[in-house]
Amino acid sequence: MSALERLRQLEAQKQAQAAADAAAASGTTADTAAAPSKNQGPVIGGLVAAGLVVWKLKSLLFLAKFAKFATTGFTMILMAAVYTQFYGAGFAVGLVLLILIHELGHGYAAKRVGLDVGAPVFIPFFGAFIALKEKPKSTWQDFVIGAGGPLFGSLGGVACIAASFFFTGDWSGLLLAVGYFALMMNLFNLIPFWQLDGSRMMGPVSINLAIAGTVLLLAVVGVGAVRAAHVNPFALGVAGVSAWKVATRWWEARQAKQRLSALEQINSLTAAQRAISDDGVTQPQRVIAASVYFGLAALLILAMHELPALLPQIPR
Repeated sequence: MSALERLRQLEAQKQAQAAADAAAASGTTADTAAAPSKNQGPVIGGLVAAGLVVWKLKSLLFLAKFAKFATTGFTMILMAAVYTQFYGAGFAVGLVLLILIHELGHGYAAKRVGLDVGAPVFIPFFGAFIALKEKPKSTWQDFVIGAGGPLFGSLGGVACIAASFFFTGDWSGLLLAVGYFALMMNLFNLIPFWQLDGSRMMGPVSINLAIAGTVLLLAVVGVGAVRAAHVNPFALGVAGVSAWKVATRWWEARQAKQRLSALEQINSLTAAQRAISDDGVTQPQRVIAASVYFGLAALLILAMHELPALLPQIPR
């Protein structure tokens, strides 16, 4: 073998060795790159599973919220359908919406004092209710929750009456009738009896403030009756039941006071002060409660006597 052929052979061997080294390096790199992907398989699977769990939980929460609103929506539609048979679709829908506003007022007030509530549920011919998931911690909280409904509901009724002046024909009469009926329902709820809103709103009102407020209501009923030449039964109910409850409270307190000795009166006063302190209701709050309750009742009583003259007449 010549020297030239020997050099060519060595060069060919070097090239073959370089190619083998390159192939080996490429294979190692491919294996190395493939190995992490195999190790990442369980991790990726776990992430996918976690994502599915989160998605399922969100779906369940959405369904729970949907079910809550579905109950409200279904009972609203049911009530509107029942009322439509008697009063027509327009009046029924407007009335149900204003009842919803009343109940949302209770819900908003409950949220303001830190209490959780359920969704409104409608019952034809009985109105609607919104369940408290927690009990009020004081008569002041109970007043705030009770006042939320009549305040919101009355504002909704006033808005309908105000809007009626911007329409003509049937729309004007419909809005006026719906607004008037909403005010009447809210006045009925102010009767301080049983579980009605008025009973809850009267809770923190002291006896002296209740006497003054009742005198105001009786005077407003008298003035309204003279002006309209009739007495609204709901107005008379609010004033009459309020007077009866105030008289009953005053008489019971008077009888109890007469039976107590001087020392017992001192102990009773101390116990009453503790009860007020424990209740957490301050004197300014009692004044606010009396002002809101008797002020709203007086305005609604006037509306019940003044608005019927504006209502559309039903042909006989």
